[in-house]
Amino acid sequence: MRQFLFGFFILLFISTFAQTKKRNILLNESYPFSDTSSLHITIDSLKVGSKYFINVESIGCFHHSNLYLTIYKNKDGYYATFKMNGEFEGKMVNSKFKKAKLTKYQIDSIRSFEKQLLTISAQTFSCTTEDIYSLTIGSTKNILKTDNCDWKGIGKLIGLIFKKEEKS
Repeated sequence: MRQFLFGFFILLFISTFAQTKKRNILLNESYPFSDTSSLHITIDSLKVGSKYFINVESIGCFHHSNLYLTIYKNKDGYYATFKMNGEFEGKMVNSKFKKAKLTKYQIDSIRSFEKQLLTISAQTFSCTTEDIYSLTIGSTKNILKTDNCDWKGIGKLIGLIFKKEEKS
């Protein structure tokens, strides 16, 4: 197995229901697990005047919510807005945060989130909650799914970007 330590691989997963899923995997020293088919949409792909949409549909036993994080890149930096709507334990939930200018730490946190999402979405955890992440820049869209109940993903990222309880 030592010869498989680093390199480019194509993995084909076949479920017990004969469903197939193909993944292109790049294993290297600097980033040990990369799904190369998903690497073309990141915060680093943004150009001045463009928008990066991270939309999440979260479905579980006691909730169904939609979260919308929009990141803009202007000449003077990166900005983000957020809104959420849905239902939690039978009650409607709506939340919205004002536009925030992103710090270097927050931008690095988005990069970390993207790497974690790629890794988490390649695994199965058998949780009853499923989060469907849609990452979009321009006409390019990636859809990643995770069923990991322990990974706080978008919630943790929103907490890092919008620290204050600003509602508008």
